[in-house]
Amino acid sequence: MFVVFYNAGMEVKRMNQYVTGAVIKELREKRKMTQLQLAQKLGVSDKAVSKWETGVSLS
Repeated sequence: MFVVFYNAGMEVKRMNQYVTGAVIKELREKRKMTQLQLAQKLGVSDKAVSKWETGVSLS
């Protein structure tokens, strides 16, 4: 289920966060990478990757 928020006619933000996170996770899993492995390649923490995938931190 997607939670959709509109902001005075602005684009739908919440749904885009979930879609983006799902794509990141799908691509990571297709490459048989862990969140830690992806994080190391990108120079971020595995917690950041987790937040991206769950839509917590994509503003």
